[in-house]
Amino acid sequence: FFTGVFHPLLLSRVGHLVVYERTDFEKVDVVVVPSGSIPARVLGAADLILESRAERAILFREDLPPAFDEMEKLGVDFSESYEINREVLLSQGIEEGRVEVLPKEVDSTWREAQEFRKYVDRHPLDSLVIVTSVYHSYRTYLNFEKALEGTGVEIYSVPTSYGEFDPNDWWNDRDGVKTLYVELANLVAFVFGVR
Repeated sequence: FFTGVFHPLLLSRVGHLVVYERTDFEKVDVVVVPSGSIPARVLGAADLILESRAERAILFREDLPPAFDEMEKLGVDFSESYEINREVLLSQGIEEGRVEVLPKEVDSTWREAQEFRKYVDRHPLDSLVIVTSVYHSYRTYLNFEKALEGTGVEIYSVPTSYGEFDPNDWWNDRDGVKTLYVELANLVAFVFGVR
């Protein structure tokens, strides 16, 4: 449908509106792994640590939806995303002492950025790299840039290569169309101050 109305070059440019990449660093203090998209994001983070481009990983606890409370009442075992991410890092040969999980539960990228700011206030850093999904990279960068204003922390962005969203071909896949639609809406909301 889209290619019948729009040129693929234009569609590709639209796909790239949600992408931000800044990789011009040798080594950073931490790699920040936002929740979601398991295991794509954390595998990208593991690569950077194993390549000696980041010292350690920072993970976040998600504020789980009410359905998980019901599962807990029923005695159903489940792992939270930060637990899975932690296990993935350990399975890749990364030492336990190089993986840190921030204690407060968060429910959005903005809350993750705010919690990370609190972390930086207690543990000063010079630099960080965010490893997230390709489609999530620009908005995540903007959230962390805003939250870290005045700290002097250098922020880099390496969208994970393990994800499935392709900004050059998103219109040929139903999931790609939905992903881009939602992310563009979130990006517009961010610009208008909705966090």
